[in-house]
Amino acid sequence: MNILEQLNKPGTIICKLPNSNEFGLFCNPEKIIQVDNPNDILNAIRQIQIAVDNNKFIAGFISYEASIVFDSAFKCKKLKNFPYLFLGIYDSFTKIKDIPEETYALPPNFFKPDISETEYNQKIKDILEHIRAGDIYQANFTIRLFGKAIDSPEKLFLSLANSHPVPYASFVNMGKTKIVSISPELFIEQNDNSIISLPMKGTAKRKPIFQQDLDQAEKLSKSKKDQAENVMIVDMVRNDFGRICQSGSIYVDPLFHVDTYKTLHQMISKVHGKIRENTNLENILKATFPAASITGAPKIRAMEIINELESSPRKVYTGSIGCILPNKKMCFNVAIRTLICEENKTELSVGSGIVADSKQKSEWKECLLKSNFASHQNIKVNLIETMLYRQNDGFIGIDAHMTRAKQSTAYFHRKWSDDNWNNAVNDTKKQLELENCKLARVRFEITENDIDVAITELQNEGWKNNIKVLISKDKVDSKNVFLYHKTTQREFYNKAFKDAISQGYDEVIFTNENDLITEGCISNIFVLSNDHWKTPKLSCGLLPGIWRAKMIKELNAQETNITLQDLKNAEKIMLCNSVRGTTNGQLTIVN
Repeated sequence: MNILEQLNKPGTIICKLPNSNEFGLFCNPEKIIQVDNPNDILNAIRQIQIAVDNNKFIAGFISYEASIVFDSAFKCKKLKNFPYLFLGIYDSFTKIKDIPEETYALPPNFFKPDISETEYNQKIKDILEHIRAGDIYQANFTIRLFGKAIDSPEKLFLSLANSHPVPYASFVNMGKTKIVSISPELFIEQNDNSIISLPMKGTAKRKPIFQQDLDQAEKLSKSKKDQAENVMIVDMVRNDFGRICQSGSIYVDPLFHVDTYKTLHQMISKVHGKIRENTNLENILKATFPAASITGAPKIRAMEIINELESSPRKVYTGSIGCILPNKKMCFNVAIRTLICEENKTELSVGSGIVADSKQKSEWKECLLKSNFASHQNIKVNLIETMLYRQNDGFIGIDAHMTRAKQSTAYFHRKWSDDNWNNAVNDTKKQLELENCKLARVRFEITENDIDVAITELQNEGWKNNIKVLISKDKVDSKNVFLYHKTTQREFYNKAFKDAISQGYDEVIFTNENDLITEGCISNIFVLSNDHWKTPKLSCGLLPGIWRAKMIKELNAQETNITLQDLKNAEKIMLCNSVRGTTNGQLTIVN
């Protein structure tokens, strides 16, 4: 089956399946139920219930503004030229384990907000006044951004779903309008009489260095501010579940769990409950819709305030996309990070939770930053470990190399296989022994499913006596995550090294955007100053070299910022890597 071709057909929907790690591809609907008048919403939901009871399969979305029929106290804007509900009825569906890859990305700064920063700041100020007055504890305020029409929303979905792998991604082809949702958040999932929700509150940007990234996740998990926001939403979900669940069945486990995605850490809690008998779809939606995490607390008053302050309807954004299967199975996301792709424009909404200590400027920046996911291209890389092999000693520093490779594998959400690693190492060692190789550089390239090995036999070990080093005029960006992990994403370094060699140099040293020394194309750098050895901090933008770690320990070296002037004033300069070891001869630095 060609999924891309199928996505082009109206009525096709992809969404997460209940109680499964797989997605469902729903095609060729028997009927589409589209509601453009709010007075018809409840009747449509009852039709859906009848279809499910007759063993039909349902997929589609419910817009945020459909909330008004679930509770008369909810206040929302009226929708024009966009449905309150769009659900297809299907005879069958196809399970998809992995969404296929596609290369497609929007240009940076594709979207422009429909509100100025000044207007935004005033609205945040109004919300803060409501919080200080005790009207609410929190409000999720959102804005709309617009861009030109996208020529292939289908390709964009496949590209983003692989660039940002999240559990609740979805796609809806309505015909002229198509919905692309890259959502990490679950609204509700039902399996027989069990129901769960995964409210998300609390985020932290990922750090490029493995250990710092772990520390960042740990810091988020213990953040009192984020815990307070998270538990506020958890209590709202528990209250919603209380309307449909058996007494004493509602509990939270885990509380304040941190999940890691490509660009951020997210605090998530899981609310469980047991649904009372004779509870139908209408009952569940009346109790829970819209999701607590995208309104504020308390829900009714927060929805009143954001209805007054938001200048346009949210539509499917912060509504929900998902599917309903027979035998009381259902899974719907919270439709965040969601694009509405129309024939003449593309709409993307973003927002944030405003609390008492929120700052207008930072909230505005956060909103604009959240739209960047649509412009992110997935860069496929393999991991690399290059080691020295000596006939009598085997692979030098192999344990440290394996540890680094495993850490980078975890960082990039790749699968590590001890069997693949051990087989590659053992097979390569046998080959070298059979060939009676005395000295070699061995490069292990770790792919998604295998490890490729390249062997270069060496005549001599170490560096030559006189090293000529060029200081590059090109800067590296210390925010580039690939600087901190040894991967195939090294074209910049490879070209610089090749050019330097052709000009008679042996190595190139780089500086970052702050004019601080980082590393060479193939080496880490140490300087001796006032009888103390120093080396650039990892956060300047460099690899955690295996030999670097060894020399830091042996020299009792300090990790610090090093400038070009420090380099010129150094008593001694030393380069090192795990194949050549440490330089002992003369170094000439050319700026």
